[in-house]
Amino acid sequence: MENATAKEEVKVEKDLNRTIVLNGDVVVRGAQLVPDKLLGIINWLFGDQKDLGVASIMFRNDGLPKDKLGMATPLTGSIAVNLAHIFAYVCDKVEQGETKLNLVAALWLAVIDNVLHEVHHIAYAANGPEEYAKYLELKGEDAEAAHKLMEEDCEEWSADTIIELAQKIDIEPPALADMKYFGIELMALFTDEEIM
Repeated sequence: MENATAKEEVKVEKDLNRTIVLNGDVVVRGAQLVPDKLLGIINWLFGDQKDLGVASIMFRNDGLPKDKLGMATPLTGSIAVNLAHIFAYVCDKVEQGETKLNLVAALWLAVIDNVLHEVHHIAYAANGPEEYAKYLELKGEDAEAAHKLMEEDCEEWSADTIIELAQKIDIEPPALADMKYFGIELMALFTDEEIM
């Protein structure tokens, strides 16, 4: 792991409809919902690690995929990130005292972690298609055990990648005003008003 002496600032080119293309030809939809800084972090990741197999990421605020923080579809290289569920999940964890982070930091870390977790599901399939095909064929207890191991591997890779990112680029949370969807939801929570 290379230790950078100065943190890199990452810029992302974006078009007006907020569907953008990042390094490695990764299409991002729903870009208007997330901070530009998050897009920069993701862009840096795809520039640094070429063989991740991700074709698209969709950020959603409509509660889909239902009851999930995110979902990867490895066969198409697609990721969907459920911002509404991440918000509710993190608010609950903070309220229950399950994290020592403040709400803004916990949301920021959760969305980065979720994206990385789903990226690793796709990278696993892209870099080991035969092994992934065997994984898909498992049934019953074997499938449950394999799924648990896959989830643990994704969590470990995500945590390691967050540490690596923090050593190389600035991944501190942006200002609340720049948090887009999360900023609007936080302001509604703080002012007790429904905005969206």
